[in-house]
Amino acid sequence: MAFTGIPPAALDFYARLEADNSKAFWQANKAVYRDEVKASVEAMCDELSEYGPFHLFRPYNDVRFAKNRPPYKTQQGAYVESEGGAGFYFHISREGLMAAAGYYAMMRDQLERFRDAVDATNTGEEIADYRKAYGDIPVIAHPECPPDVLAEADFVGSTHAMIEWITTQQPSRVMMITECSMADNVARDTPNTEYVRPCNLCPYMKRITLDNIRTSLATLTHQVEIAPEVAHRARKAVMRMLEVGRKD
Repeated sequence: MAFTGIPPAALDFYARLEADNSKAFWQANKAVYRDEVKASVEAMCDELSEYGPFHLFRPYNDVRFAKNRPPYKTQQGAYVESEGGAGFYFHISREGLMAAAGYYAMMRDQLERFRDAVDATNTGEEIADYRKAYGDIPVIAHPECPPDVLAEADFVGSTHAMIEWITTQQPSRVMMITECSMADNVARDTPNTEYVRPCNLCPYMKRITLDNIRTSLATLTHQVEIAPEVAHRARKAVMRMLEVGRKD
């Protein structure tokens, strides 16, 4: 069977299954699952055979050790693992098609290399190489980047300043060196610019979570002491933000 797309009947099947996840529904619609869902997923697996032989997951949930779990899965998934260990997965559900790729379990040497790559920061030499590869692309960077990166940048500024620079300059393509999630925010607000983003995950920003903030306030730990005149001005800014929230 050649793959011609995911039939609407397959999505409708899962929409109805979510509403009635029962044996009676499954028995009454087993032919729909076989002809519309399973057949189309198998055809898609054949179409993607260059990645390897896909494994189709069973449509049944294992309910032996799970309380209140429905008997049937609300998606049909398939998975294949390459020789290097990278996995490729997709499934169809009521919401349509979802595809993903990554590593489920790494070997020790792979995990060490992955951690080193995530922990690494961009260097000025790397930025110069990027600029050559992308045809003298303009480079903008956050001021918390390493000094050699800032030296290679055409513009250095906060997230807000970078948005203003892009809005004013309107480059067709730009390289932005900042924390990954910040880069996403800027790209969202300036959709007419193409972004090259060799971003890094900031280990300090990721430590700021609601749970950590609550613990810090409850235990009065991790105190930051600043001069009274600075605290006075900062308090004004915080109170203004809170007032905006209350008005909404």
